[in-house]
Amino acid sequence: IVLVLVFVVGIVMFMLPPVPGSAVYVFYGIVIGKQAQSTIGFWPGVALACVIGLAAKLVACVGQYAIGALAGKNVQVQKTIGVDTVPTRAIEKILSERGWKLGKVAILVGGPDWPTSVTCGVLRLNIPQMLLG
Repeated sequence: IVLVLVFVVGIVMFMLPPVPGSAVYVFYGIVIGKQAQSTIGFWPGVALACVIGLAAKLVACVGQYAIGALAGKNVQVQKTIGVDTVPTRAIEKILSERGWKLGKVAILVGGPDWPTSVTCGVLRLNIPQMLLG
């Protein structure tokens, strides 16, 4: 039950724009690592925390994408993001590439999580390809 609660709390934390991802990972490492210490051991607990952290991160990215997809139906949101501007179209073209391309990975990893995932939703990009990058 602790793993489920920690997973849900992590997703909520990831969904909040001001919360940095590193805080969520530290939270996972401390809580799961400590809980696992008496059963499977500290280091297997840390490995489990990494897996659960990755899963929560991917679920949160899909949630942020969904926010963008819903908000992207609003013309004002599209105008604010500038979906018809050259920079946004360039980002869309780069992110639409399949696989791990340097530009795509640079945008998805180097960009802030919340705005990047929401923008992917507004642009209706391929979810599995977004998560792969």
